[in-house]
Parts: sequence; structure tokens; C-alpha cells
Amino acid sequence: MNEQQLSVFQATLAIFKIATGAASFTVAAALSEGGVLVSVPFAFVVAALAATTIWQLIESEKLAKEVRKRSRGYEKVQVEQQQQDESAVRLSYSEIATIALPFSKVSGALVSFTIIVSICGICAAYLLFLSSLVEQLCLVLFNRIVSSWAIILCISPLECILSCLESYESLRFTTLLGTLSLVLGCLAVVVSGLQVNSSSPNFQSISNIIAQHGVMESANSFARYLSKMLFLFAVHICAYPILQSQKDESKTSRVLLSAFVALAVFNVGFGFVGLLLFDHVQENILLNLPPASRLLSAVQIFICVDLAFTFPLVLAVGRSILEPLVLANVLSSTPSYLHSSLTYCRYFVRVCLCYLCVILAVCFPSINDMLSIVGGVVCALLGFVVPPLMYCCLLQRLHGHVDITTLVPCSALFVFGVYSAISNLIVLHPE
Repeated sequence: MNEQQLSVFQATLAIFKIATGAASFTVAAALSEGGVLVSVPFAFVVAALAATTIWQLIESEKLAKEVRKRSRGYEKVQVEQQQQDESAVRLSYSEIATIALPFSKVSGALVSFTIIVSICGICAAYLLFLSSLVEQLCLVLFNRIVSSWAIILCISPLECILSCLESYESLRFTTLLGTLSLVLGCLAVVVSGLQVNSSSPNFQSISNIIAQHGVMESANSFARYLSKMLFLFAVHICAYPILQSQKDESKTSRVLLSAFVALAVFNVGFGFVGLLLFDHVQENILLNLPPASRLLSAVQIFICVDLAFTFPLVLAVGRSILEPLVLANVLSSTPSYLHSSLTYCRYFVRVCLCYLCVILAVCFPSINDMLSIVGGVVCALLGFVVPPLMYCCLLQRLHGHVDITTLVPCSALFVFGVYSAISNLIVLHPE
């Protein structure tokens, strides 16, 4: 990614694409759970905090490089800069945490572990969403009822094979496929909703929506809404390398402002349109379409193919952290004549990660459970707490002051996100 230099428009579009997809079809239900009078403006607040913390992550990289220069000493840096331009060296999320946070090695290891858990949770959510679509397709097309865990187990060998590919160049078509399936899904929802309603939505229907969904049902329903919003906007792990690939890094603020305004307007707008079109919105709004609709089946097939081929691309972020650690230990603990088997170790790591996602999906078969844990806890921690915390620590070390303007509300979001995950699990599984 870093070899490719992206313009402002390309970087904005790339961030918009990674943050829209299957999760966008759950926004309508989320807005209903949170109460539209609160959930609509609050979605823009979460989007603003997400953009700010990503900016702080980019700034933390610059500050971390400065800290590293000072710690190495001026003369050594001069020699190194003759060999390699320091500004061209990109730091990973974990490397920034190692430099910025106290107990550097432990902090870096914890951030790396949390990223791996986050990626596995996102991939498990993909599997759950995919299995729900395949389950309905089997019922409509073949008149057979297939359990979601059986579908996940059947899909897992394909995901393992795709994850073991040496190069993902052949999977680049998923970018176009993802955009196409999102557009088709949105069009299918709008067309089907207009067919169901005898008249087009008007001001009176908006008044009805406010009357029916204006106020949250309970604290638990708002907690579920918050988890989904955190899951939707916490795209820091994927957005960070995109922003590193810009032609002009001075335009980072412009890219983030454009991308997250577009994200908030699109997702909130599409969710609100869903509430206008359907009396009762399902968890996945695609399930509101008539079950026997050919349009629905076509859209579901497109989304299934997109999710299946996107899975290994997302998983690659986690295995790019785990693989070097495992291979380094193998190299240091095995005879040299066994080093030729490193390829098999690489495959083993990828298969293990893939089946870890499968285990998570089977253990937490509800998409609500998965979004609560991944969105409310892991994504909230990585996206809304760690970046401002690193930024504050680096400012303190370099300039002797801190800026907690973002850290305080983001920490409050994280605390409520943890509460939402716990309360959601207790409500859904009281035993």
C-alpha cells in the first residue's frame, strides 16, 4: 500500500469504501434502537471523534519518530539519514505504541494482541453475516433449512485456502465487487420499500417515524446502538496505512473531514430511509425484502461472494503481525536445514487464525453479541482510547504538556461500550 501514492480523492474514497458494506445494512435497526432524536446527531459525534483520533494516530507517528531520533542521539541520526531518509520510514500502530506508552514492550505487545483479536472479531462478524444470508438463500432457492454453524463450517475450508494465497493481487476485484453489492443492496431496499408502500414517504411519515422511534426503548437498546456505531466508524487499523500512502500528508485533515462527513451522511441517511420505508426494520434490513424476490436473491449472492473474498484481505492485517513473531521463533529454535519448511509454518499460522474466527462465530452465533464485543470493547479501545492516549504521552515527552480534549470523551465512549457489551450479553443470555 505504501508504494502507491494516493491523491486526496483516492484516499477519501478508499476510507469511505472500507467503512461501508455489510455493516451499513444494520444502521436502520441501530437508529431505531437508539431513538432517532438522539441516535442521528450522536452518530455524527462518533464520526467526528473517529476522524479526530485517526488524525491523532497520524500525528503520533510523526511525534514517535522525533522521540526515536532524540533517543538515538544526534550523531547517529546524521549517519542514518545519509543512508536512508527517516521520513520515508513508516511506523506501524504497534511500533508507535511501543515508543509512546509506558512499559514500551508490554504496551506494544498488548496493542498487537488487541489488533489480532479485533481482526478476528471482524472476520467472525463477516462469517455470521454471510451465514445468515446463505441460510435464507438455501431456504428460498432450495427449500432447505440449514443451520448457521453448519454453513460456517462449510465455508471455512474456502477461507483457509484463500488466506494461504501468497499474493492477494488476484483478489483486487473485491473492491469493485464490494461497491457493486453495496449499491445493489441499497437500490433493492429502496425499490422494495417503495413497492410495499402505496405512497412515497412524506412529512407525515417522518412525523410517524419520530413518534415511533424518536426515543430509545431502554438503556440496553441504546447500548446496542452504540456498539454498532463504534464498530462502523472505528476503521483506524485500515485507514492508517491508507493515510500513510498519500502524496501530500498535509492534506490528512481534509481527507478525514471529507471521508467521515460522507460516511456519516450516507449511513445515517440510508438508515433513516429504511425507517421511512418499512414499519418494522429487521436487524439486517435486507431481510425486509420479500423472501421470494429475485432481486433479493441476486443482491444476497453478490454480498456473499464479496464477504467470502474480503475475509482473507481483512485477516491479512492480523496475520501480518503474528506471522513474523512465529517465524522468528522458529528460525531461532530450529536447525538451519529445517528453515526450508517456513512456508508450512506460515500456512499453519493462517489456518489457525482462520479457524479462530470460525470458533468465535460458532461460540457467539448472534450478530448482536459479536458487534457488542468487537464494537463496544475492542474497536472502541483501539480506535477511540489508544490513539489519543499515545498522542498525550508523546506531547508530554516532547513538549511538556498534554491535550486531553479528545481523550476524555473517547474514554467515556469506551466505558459505555464495555457496559453495552456486558449488558447486551446479560439481556440476550440471562442464564
